[in-house]
Amino acid sequence: MINSGTNSTQTRGLREHTSNIPSSPISTAADKDSSSSSPSTSQNVRVNPAPKVKIKLAFDPHFFAPKDTKKRKNSAIDEESATSASTSRISSIDNASDGDELSYIRRTKAATSFHSYYKQIRLGGKPNTRALDMSAIFLRNFRNTCRSDIMTFQSRLSDRTYAPPLTTTFIPSTQTSGAPVLVVGDEEGSVSFLDAQPRAKQRSNRRLVGYLEAHDNAIFDLKFSCDSAQFCTASADQEIRIWDTRTQAHVGTCHGHTGSIKALSWSNFSDSIFASAARDGSVRVWDTRTSCQKESAVIHTDGPREIDPMLTIDKAHASASELRKRNSIGRSVTRSVTSIAYLQHQDNLLVSAGSANGSVKLWDIRTASGKSSKSVKPASETPDMTENNGRPHGVSHLAADGSWLWTLCTNSIIYGYPTNNLTSEARIQLKDDELTCASFWVRMALSPDSRYLSCGSKNGTVFSWDISNSKRAQQSQDKAVKLFHSKGTNGTSNEVGSVDWADDVLASCSDDMSVRFWRPQP
Repeated sequence: MINSGTNSTQTRGLREHTSNIPSSPISTAADKDSSSSSPSTSQNVRVNPAPKVKIKLAFDPHFFAPKDTKKRKNSAIDEESATSASTSRISSIDNASDGDELSYIRRTKAATSFHSYYKQIRLGGKPNTRALDMSAIFLRNFRNTCRSDIMTFQSRLSDRTYAPPLTTTFIPSTQTSGAPVLVVGDEEGSVSFLDAQPRAKQRSNRRLVGYLEAHDNAIFDLKFSCDSAQFCTASADQEIRIWDTRTQAHVGTCHGHTGSIKALSWSNFSDSIFASAARDGSVRVWDTRTSCQKESAVIHTDGPREIDPMLTIDKAHASASELRKRNSIGRSVTRSVTSIAYLQHQDNLLVSAGSANGSVKLWDIRTASGKSSKSVKPASETPDMTENNGRPHGVSHLAADGSWLWTLCTNSIIYGYPTNNLTSEARIQLKDDELTCASFWVRMALSPDSRYLSCGSKNGTVFSWDISNSKRAQQSQDKAVKLFHSKGTNGTSNEVGSVDWADDVLASCSDDMSVRFWRPQP
C-alpha cells in the first residue's frame, strides 16, 4: 500500500491511472490483479497528501534565486573578494558576460533606473539609493527652447555675415555663482563674453557683455587661471596671448611654437603657470611672471611683455622610429599634440595626447632640466586602447577631474583611467551608437561637481553621461542622453565642437555659427 511518505509525483501518477474508478481502492502493482478479480475483498485506503516542499527565497535587488549559503560562502566572487579584487580581477569582471560571475557588490553598485528602483521597493526590497540613475530625470529635461538662449556672432569680415565659434569656456569664478559668464573664441580671432543667466534674471536685454579682437587668426583654445584674474588664448598664428579678465587688456605674449597651438591647460596650484600643446609636436610650460631674455636694452613699459617658455618638450608623441625618420626635405617627422591637461592632485604632473595614437603620456616637469629638454622621458604611458587591426586612432581631447582622466578618441569612444594608475588599460568606456568623433576639434567638458560628462559630435548632437556610478563601480556605459544642437541641409549635420558646464546650464557651439544654452526644464 502507498503510505503517507510516498513521493507526491508518484502519488499524482497513480491518481491519474485510477481516476475513472472513484470508489476503487489504490493498491500496489503486486496486488493489482487480485483486486481487479475480487473487488469486494479490497479495503479502501485513505491517501494522505504529501508534505509540501518549502523553498526559502532570499531577496536580491537584481534577481530571485534559491538561497544557498554554502554556495555563497564557497563562491569565488563574494563581497570580501570583490572589495579586495586586483586590477586584473576587475578587468575580468568587466568583461564577464555571465551574471553569476558578477559579485553582489558589483551588481548593487550598477546604475539603477527609476522603473527598476520602484519595482524593487514594491517587491519589498531595499535597493541601493546611491546607485539610482538620476540622469534619466536631470539630463533628459535639458532644453533649448528660449530664443535668447541661441547666440550668433557678427563677422568682422565683409564677405560673410557670421563668425563660426570654435571654443567655449565659463569663467571659473562664475560657474557656481548663479550668474555664469561664457567666453567664446571664434574663427576670426575675436573673444566674446556672454551673460548665461536665464532671461528673467538678466539685468539687461543684452547677452553680449564684453568683446575684444584678440588675434588675426582662429582661436583654437581659451583657458582661465584658477583665480579667474587672467586668461590666455591660443591661435593659429602660433602665438599665445595673455589677457586681464577685468580690464580685458593684453598683458603678455608667448612666443616659441612653430605650428598652430591646439590646446592650453592652466595649473591648478598656480595663477601664473600654464602649459600649451601645438601642431609642431611640442609641449611647452610658461610662467606669466617671467619675461623674454632677448629683450633689447630699451624697456617698453606700456606694451605687453614678451614671455619665453620655462620648459620645452620636443616631439612629445613621436615614436622611436619616427625620431630617426626624415621626410623628403630632410626634416624629422613630427606628430601633433592635440590635447594637454594638468592633473588636479599634484602641480608637477602633466598629461598629453596626440594625433598619432590613443596613448596618453604622463610628464613630471620636475625631472626636466633646462628650458629645452629634448631628452625628457614620460613618467608613464597608457596602452593604446584604440588600435584595431593595426590602425590606431588619435586622441581629440583630454579632461581630468580629481581622480579620473577621460580621453575622447577618434574611434568615437571615451576611455576613463584612474589618475593614480596610468600604466594599465582603461577601466571605463563611454560610448553611444550615434556618437561620431572623426576630427580633432570635438571637445569634452565635466560639470563642476564632476558628475556629468558631455562631448560634441560630428552629427550635430551633444552627448552626456552620468559618470558618478561609473566611477564608483568602474562600469562602462553604451548609451548617452542626447541633445540635438543642429541639423544641416541636404541631410548633412553641423559638427558640435566645444562644450562646457556651469552649475545648471550646458553650453555648446556648432558649425551652424551658433552657441546654445541648455537648461533643465520643470
